[in-house]
Amino acid sequence: MERYEGSNCLSGPCALATPSVPSLLLPTPRYQGILQNMNSSFVYDLHAPRTARPTSRNQLVPNQEYLVQSYSLRFPHKILPPIALTSKPGRPPMSMEQALERPIRQLSSLLVDYNDLEIFNCGLQQIRLKITWPGYSEYIENIPLGPQGVQTRAGLLVAVARAYDNFFRTVTAKRCKTKGSNSEWSITAKPHRYNLGNLVPLALKHYGADVFQAEVLVHERSAMQ
Repeated sequence: MERYEGSNCLSGPCALATPSVPSLLLPTPRYQGILQNMNSSFVYDLHAPRTARPTSRNQLVPNQEYLVQSYSLRFPHKILPPIALTSKPGRPPMSMEQALERPIRQLSSLLVDYNDLEIFNCGLQQIRLKITWPGYSEYIENIPLGPQGVQTRAGLLVAVARAYDNFFRTVTAKRCKTKGSNSEWSITAKPHRYNLGNLVPLALKHYGADVFQAEVLVHERSAMQ
């Protein structure tokens, strides 16, 4: 049975997390992918140019994307392939809330076919999942891999959902407010829109060293029915 242990790097009211490994931050072009809304199901091509435009019910959460270059032998020497976390074609999109409610075995049967799981064979003992929700300080949770942690793609999906759940709980408990011109992304002001029931994880992407980010879609529950 897979186990998940997370820890966040927020300290104080919405403070920035600090990377724990020496790294060089390099700007990178926006990740390529395409999301097409086909009735109540999704087709996510991990390697095609993204063309979808945000709509009121169908909006990708922007990530702060950059490469982390580390020279430690503990980390992969290349960027690992993105890991698809979507449902199989023809099935309704799976929200983070649903992922947390279902057994791992059932989740495995619902996920789109995907065989490239280099993440489990590259020597990483854990990954740092970074959440960069617009207007908020970055939030990081550690996800252990292997016998004492996550060993399957379904396990990664659950770990990502739990990390976002913890992030939302932290923002709500500390009453964090958005910074700059990002009020439209306020989690506390729009709980009916920004909640686990409306968040659909699409892919887990590697940015170097042990740093990963999730590609997440805001897809309102009414559109899932």
